[in-house]
Amino acid sequence: MISIPQKLPLKEAIQKAHQLCESGQMDACRQLCKQIQQVSPNRPRILHLLALLDHYEGKHELALENIQTAIQISSEILEFHNTSGLIYMALGKPVEANRSFVRAYELLKDKRTHPELGKIYSNIANSLNVQGKYEEAIAFHKHALSINEQDPFALWNLANIYLLHGQFEQGWKGYEYRFLIRPRNKQGESVNHNIPKWNGKFLGGKRLLIHDEQGFGDTIQFSRYLPKIAEFDGEVVFETRLPLAGLFKDIPGVSKVCLKRDLIYKQMNFDYHIHLCSLPGIFSTTLKNIPDKTDFLYINPERIAFWAQKIPTGKFRVGLVWTGNLRNIMLRHRSCNLKELEPMLTVSGVTFVGLQKGEKLGDVNELPTSIKFTNLGDQFDDFSDTAAVISQLDLIITIDTAVAHLAATMGKPVWLLLSYPPDFRWLLEREDSPWYPDMRIFRQTEHGKWGPVIKRITEALRNLD
Repeated sequence: MISIPQKLPLKEAIQKAHQLCESGQMDACRQLCKQIQQVSPNRPRILHLLALLDHYEGKHELALENIQTAIQISSEILEFHNTSGLIYMALGKPVEANRSFVRAYELLKDKRTHPELGKIYSNIANSLNVQGKYEEAIAFHKHALSINEQDPFALWNLANIYLLHGQFEQGWKGYEYRFLIRPRNKQGESVNHNIPKWNGKFLGGKRLLIHDEQGFGDTIQFSRYLPKIAEFDGEVVFETRLPLAGLFKDIPGVSKVCLKRDLIYKQMNFDYHIHLCSLPGIFSTTLKNIPDKTDFLYINPERIAFWAQKIPTGKFRVGLVWTGNLRNIMLRHRSCNLKELEPMLTVSGVTFVGLQKGEKLGDVNELPTSIKFTNLGDQFDDFSDTAAVISQLDLIITIDTAVAHLAATMGKPVWLLLSYPPDFRWLLEREDSPWYPDMRIFRQTEHGKWGPVIKRITEALRNLD
């Protein structure tokens, strides 16, 4: 017989498992859940915990099996249905997710003041949003706000809907709520200092610290605002991460570029600070006044010369990225398999160059031997290498990842393979981008369906002069 740690009674062991999960000790939680299962199989709350753990680790099919078993045993527990909805969302099944969230709502005993009501309203709204039912989604977010007018989840999600529809004035304001939600997904970053937040006023020689944040692509996209800070007559220090730092050498308007790990605010005195992704709001950005000057990234000539010897020769060379960070469960739908791109890879007269890094490099080995494909991305040290290779290519074809922002910011023609639903920055329906004049967007019209997109992009590639 398996012994429960410290010989805890079963009820207390189950409580301990919940505490481990809530505190982020996932491995210990899973181990204890497995021990409890061997002592007492089919405990619905343990199955629920295992479903959550699998969900966090991206094992959504297994998570779904566990939560469905839990619901079969105890069908009247709203948390189970809410978790079921979250798992269905991760699996790209918003209709089923909506059904689960609605069931969780039906199980609320108090539909006016229950502490979970606002969260369930927001979850219902998100499942509608993914289906493109934006008006219904907005209505449910407003239901959540009727309970708590400062509900950060509802305000954040509404902001993304407004931004997606190009309603930037409403969107940027709500975008600031990113710092109050989803710490697990690092939507915003906390800063351990008491420096006042900059509100866009004239600096008059004072010192401003700007933090990069969120993904690498976000930093590259919104770095266009850094040169504009020069208009405010201040000393600007930009804090970024090592893989990006080389791109921002000698950027106009910035006095110093430093690394986040250096804790620069402990070494220098600052009058103000701001996060980079707050600058579009500071500058009251609309679709008509997006800064279009983006030729400030530094491309190292020594790295250009180095990579020139490694890039395959060809009349028309196309850089390719097919997958992003698969550890981010909410963004996995943006990626595709390299094998799905085979029709495009067989277009005559085109030499493809892989810019791919990460865990999907094995996809290259699954291609037919008749397809010649060289991936250089696994040799890149940082984005300076990526930029050096991009500078020598004719076109970049990529999913929605940092390389799309890098290449487009460099002024390189980019064809974007865009998943559905799209991130707010790509707006709806249009094939161009107000952020990047040299970008062409090939959109999914249905979640997870890459076939029609790849067919269109293959035809477009064949039709190039």
